[in-house]
Amino acid sequence: MLRNQDVYAVVDQFGKVFEKPLEKGLYKTLPNNPTRLDGTVHEYCPPEHVAAEMDRLVAMHAEHEVGGVPVEVEAAWLHHRFSQIHPFADGNGRVARAIASLVLIKAGWFPLIVQREGRSGYIDALEKADDGDLQPVVSLIVEAQRSALIQVTEVAWDTHPPGTAVEAVAAVHHRLLQVGKFPREEWSAVERTATQLVSFARARFQQIANELHAQGRAARELPIYKDLGGRKEIDVELFLPATSDALQLSFRPPGHRSRGLISVLPLLMQGSEPTMIEGGTFLINYAESNDHAQTRFSFWLERIIVAGLNQWRLTL
Repeated sequence: MLRNQDVYAVVDQFGKVFEKPLEKGLYKTLPNNPTRLDGTVHEYCPPEHVAAEMDRLVAMHAEHEVGGVPVEVEAAWLHHRFSQIHPFADGNGRVARAIASLVLIKAGWFPLIVQREGRSGYIDALEKADDGDLQPVVSLIVEAQRSALIQVTEVAWDTHPPGTAVEAVAAVHHRLLQVGKFPREEWSAVERTATQLVSFARARFQQIANELHAQGRAARELPIYKDLGGRKEIDVELFLPATSDALQLSFRPPGHRSRGLISVLPLLMQGSEPTMIEGGTFLINYAESNDHAQTRFSFWLERIIVAGLNQWRLTL
């Protein structure tokens, strides 16, 4: 990645910029904290702590793989955490995108590519993650996957252009499907997977309700179905003992049009203001098999149940 780069720019304490030889493959020896336009300094990991933080990063990534963290969430987390450490003198952004891409490619997804016109949104998403909200980075990765799929489809048509009117109509139709102009075939696939996961969640919530009931603490599981403009939105709720509080999983398509995705939001319902349960949003995509999605979902759901019950218990 740094084959053609031998120096990097350094700003001294007086604001003077000069070039310094780039030591490739070694952790940084000097702070590399950038100054924003407003004069504030964005601080990365100090050089003396980089080695320990990188060891911790690798260990946590291994734990996440064993725990079945969703692909898009792990890629977002790994990218952001590496960026926070900023372990090298230069090239950190390139390496961060590369290691996130390795996670995606291993799962059969496309590598992460940030277009020049999307750079400001990319930086904004990382800054929101600095404040504890990883969702914008996850959304950015998912949208990049959708864009890559559209581009690959277009390349396929360009490589083997339509030779008949029937093929030309098919190519146009496919393009319109990709940009959301028609109900997409992919929606059927993702809806089937979502329906399966709704049933799985209901069954697991009912088991938890039964366990609470057996201990003398009544609870009940109740699904609520809504139809919003032809899109299905499904909430699966576990009502908690002696209160009107509930753990809720909200299955819904992101945005105003189907993109071949359904997100599952984990919420703690208390009063009029729901609270996100720690553990992130689960994303269902049309290209994933039902079995693979359910394996990922089962790991995720257990973490959400534990986190949600603990979060609720602390409010009592």
